This record gives sequence, structure tokens and C-alpha cells, in this order.
Amino acid sequence: MGVLRFPNPGSDLTRVVHVFSLMSREFDESEFDLDDMTTVATRSLQASSVGAQGQRAVALSTRDDRSRDPLYNQMKMYSELYRMLGFMRPFEGKRQSFSITELGHTVSDWYWARRQPEWSGLLGQAILATVFPNQTTENLGVSNQRPFVWLLSLMGRLDNVITRHEMISGLLAITDDSDSSAMERAVNLIRRNRGKARIKSVDAAKQIAETNGVQLNTLENYTRFPVGVLKSSVLNWGIDERRTDLFTDRGAVSALVLTPRGQELARSLSEAQDVRLSDLNGLSVEERALFAYWAY
Repeated sequence: MGVLRFPNPGSDLTRVVHVFSLMSREFDESEFDLDDMTTVATRSLQASSVGAQGQRAVALSTRDDRSRDPLYNQMKMYSELYRMLGFMRPFEGKRQSFSITELGHTVSDWYWARRQPEWSGLLGQAILATVFPNQTTENLGVSNQRPFVWLLSLMGRLDNVITRHEMISGLLAITDDSDSSAMERAVNLIRRNRGKARIKSVDAAKQIAETNGVQLNTLENYTRFPVGVLKSSVLNWGIDERRTDLFTDRGAVSALVLTPRGQELARSLSEAQDVRLSDLNGLSVEERALFAYWAY
């Protein structure tokens, strides 16, 4: 078994791009590591530790065991997110040293130029292009998944609405989207629990947590970035709504609902050709170069 694991340094996409753009401007073409990222983030007051900022935060955060260093772990999550989006890559095969990609520099340049439609549009494309497995990040147990295209398609099949616990059952638990029956199973599981007490949906998510040997709140944390994507005003794919029509409990439940723009995007993606790395591996260098030029 396995589940999709999304890094969660923050769910505000504008801030995510802002912090990245600070890194891009600072490091340009040079090699950098997590400690370098910490220096930039704390100096710019974009990261804190134990309620402190700047050098005081670094001093309070630093541990002999780096795995227990809060700022180090925060920068590690940022690096995982930026590699997932294609903004950074490992530097010459090193695990914890990085460089900025051409895509990352372009997003950063447009961000500093205040060209919001351009950088947010390119960010949206990077999110849709995210696929596991890939060459720059790991997601153990996931054999084949383009998560955000899947999520939009799933919501389209569910009357354009999904809750956080349904996202665990219908997105995080799907590790192979090439399985022709996977979407139908996810839709049926979620629909079976709608129109009943909300606890049924929560129990389905708990079962996935137990099967994978993690706590439910761990899986809830993994939904924060997808929820942030759907709620982001710069993308306008979805909005947060209080709904009373999904379950039989009294009171409203928080749900994510596709906007008209999100619905149109979901429809257009269903007609698009999904090209994965495995489709390109059999091509010659010249053919791959032509494909890369065409895609760019």
C-alpha cells in the first residue's frame, strides 16, 4: 500500500511563489542547500522558529540532529514542493544541494515584474504537470499518478464538490491512475457515503490511515496543499463553501467546489493527451529534444 504525500510548508500559493522568488533572486545560477535557504527565508522574515525571527530564530532552531531542526525541516518541505513543481532540481545529482530551473527563473522574473496573470498561469501549468514518479522527488508506494488532473476530474464526476476526507479516499489513496477502474472505484466509494452521516466519510479515511500505518491527522496534513490549490484566488479553480446537502448531519460541512473556470479546466483536461516520462524514454535524443521544444 501507499498514499500520495504532499509537502506542506504553506498553502497560500502567493506566499509559496514569493518565498521561491527570494531564493531565485539570491542564488541565480549557483548551487545552494537547505541552510542557504534558511538564511534567505529568515533574513527576509519569511520563516520563524519558537516565536523568533532572523538570526535569533536560526539560533533557537539549530539542533545537532538536523532531523529535529524546525527551520531545516521547513526548508526541506519547501525544497520538496519546488522540486515537485519543477522550479528547482538537485544540483549535479546531489540529494540536498539544488539549482533553479529555467521554469523557476521565469516564474520568479514574472513575479517580481508584477505580471500576475503570467506567473499564476505558469504556476497552474506546473501544478497540472506534477506527476509521480519523477526524476526530482520521491513518493514511495506511488507507481503512477498525475494528482491534480485526477483531482479536477474526480470533482467533475462528483457534482464539482469534494470534502477533505473524501480527498483522502479519492486522491491520496490512488497510487496508480493508469488502472482503468480506479476512477470508477473512487467515485463509487465517495458516493456511497454521501447522503449518510458524515462519520461514514471520516471512517473511510481512517481505514486508509490504518492500512498505511499512519494517523488520520497525518493524511489530513497531506491534503493541505491540494486544498490550498483549490482555494487559491490566483488560480480561481475552486472556492471553499459550507454545504448542508452532502451528509445527513445537522449543520454545514466545509467543502471545496469548482468554479466555472475550474469546471471548464476539468472538461478540457479530459480531452488532452497525457504524456508521461515513460512515453518519452523510448524516443531518440533528437525526438525528445523536438518534443521539449514543442512543449516549451
